[in-house]
Amino acid sequence: MATGTNRRTNLGGLYPDWVYSPTSNEMRAEVVDITPELASHWLSKNTDNRKLRKYRAADLAEAMKDGKWASNGESISFDTRGVLVDGQHRLQAILNSGIRATIAVVLGVDPKARPTVDTGLKRTASDNLTMRGEMYATQLASTIQIWACYYNGDLRRRDAYKAMLTHREVIEWLEVWPGIRESVARVGKMVGGGRKCLAPGEVAFVHFAIVQSGVTQDDADRFCQSVLVGAGLEENNPILALRRRLTDENRPGQRGLDKRTKLALTLKTYQFIRAGVPRKTIKFGVEEQFPDLGIG
Repeated sequence: MATGTNRRTNLGGLYPDWVYSPTSNEMRAEVVDITPELASHWLSKNTDNRKLRKYRAADLAEAMKDGKWASNGESISFDTRGVLVDGQHRLQAILNSGIRATIAVVLGVDPKARPTVDTGLKRTASDNLTMRGEMYATQLASTIQIWACYYNGDLRRRDAYKAMLTHREVIEWLEVWPGIRESVARVGKMVGGGRKCLAPGEVAFVHFAIVQSGVTQDDADRFCQSVLVGAGLEENNPILALRRRLTDENRPGQRGLDKRTKLALTLKTYQFIRAGVPRKTIKFGVEEQFPDLGIG
């Protein structure tokens, strides 16, 4: 709680007078238990900031409601005039979620320093995985995002792929599905000129999804390696048709396929291979259901 003489306010808690006008001629820090009412009041001080990213505030709000958000020491800050400098997304998330949050608050920031705020390189999910000692961290983070989107049914319901997990959730999904590491490692060791067909994280997702459907790791290896290399394929082999479709879209002047379509085409190809069905062309229509391997 903030220092000073606290009194009952209309901001949902006991606060000193400065919270109404968070100005200071000198830089100082307080730790404040921020209620939704106080968040709303402070957001009214957000008169000179970048545009609010509603999706970011919504993600934070969901994390707060699920108990998955924790203060990490990053402060909410105001300049000497009491104008909000940094923290609008956290304040909006508190307001949206209705959850109180204890956060450090810095007052008295020089207004001239505003351009330097929040310009550092943001830590990514792969950064967090690397710090945990995970191998192939970038591919691992990507694979987990795709797997979650598939397992939750989002790839089947949505007409486009979108990564949905927070950094914390990426780690949680890895703890639930530790076998993803094996698929990522196996794909990481594969060689082939087909890397431009699919990104490593996409291939690792396909590998892991195939294994989860009951196929052995070695069988998943053979399918993925064949997709990447494409050697020795007969004319009616569905994998050859897939590679032609993927590489044709990567030629200069051609519009590339979106991630969801590439994944759908690859899983559809796998289904043809498993069923022993020959194919000279592989297509995935706009109204077609996303391939289901019977998982989840």
